[in-house]
Amino acid sequence: MTQIAIIAGEASGDLLGAGLCEALLAIDSNIQLSGVTGPLMERVGCASIASIERLSVMGFSAVIAKLPSIISFHYELLAYFKKK
Repeated sequence: MTQIAIIAGEASGDLLGAGLCEALLAIDSNIQLSGVTGPLMERVGCASIASIERLSVMGFSAVIAKLPSIISFHYELLAYFKKK
């Protein structure tokens, strides 16, 4: 079975990711989709391993403040996908 991971970082990524998920599933309904999702991606069949809330930030100072958390999450994702 083909497995595909999709990572959305905020609401517009969730919208685009949902469209991508729908298109992929239309091509092959046996594809297993998972990733960092919002409600739209989940609704179309992408299994959530984490919420986009883990990555969503607005503004330069918010990114800097959240950078350690984002870097840590990056390594969590790498470990998760290495196990798969």
